[in-house]
Amino acid sequence: MRIRAMLYSVKRIAMSGQAKSSASPVVSSRISTCPALRAACIHEFAHLGIARCFGAAGFVSIASARSRDAQHAGWHACFQLHGTLSEDEWRIVALAGVIAERIDAGDPCMLDEVVAHVGTPGVLSHTDAALSRGYDASHVASCLSLLRAGWRDIEADAQARANSVAANVEWLARSSSGLPSYAVDD
Repeated sequence: MRIRAMLYSVKRIAMSGQAKSSASPVVSSRISTCPALRAACIHEFAHLGIARCFGAAGFVSIASARSRDAQHAGWHACFQLHGTLSEDEWRIVALAGVIAERIDAGDPCMLDEVVAHVGTPGVLSHTDAALSRGYDASHVASCLSLLRAGWRDIEADAQARANSVAANVEWLARSSSGLPSYAVDD
């Protein structure tokens, strides 16, 4: 069975520089932005990178959710897929974000550890959990392999977007042109 989808997921990334996963946020010297923004970009571009491996196309949207200050903003992050994937391919794409965050944080990535991490309640977003339902260790192994093979491109795409978003947020914070606020009330 093949599943056709347009909108894949929308997530709200945690506030105040904390990644949504339990992995400790680490800022690479290559991306000079806040940890939550980096995690959002790595997570979503991992979904896109793995979807590309299966011949699908898509795009990533990252927007400030609350603050004009990049160091204290939450992030609305979305990967939108255009294409058709099998159920197994969807499982692997859905797992990619949280596994990529683990790789990026420098956490151990042995198969058994990653399978246990992904299976921890609350680690996967609601959408990722629904799309990966029925995954097993072979899906995690495939995802790890594809992420490692494409890591340079995933990280480069995430770096470019994180730097762009951070620059836009900083510009808005300095701007006195009366632009509307994009703050979201809880």
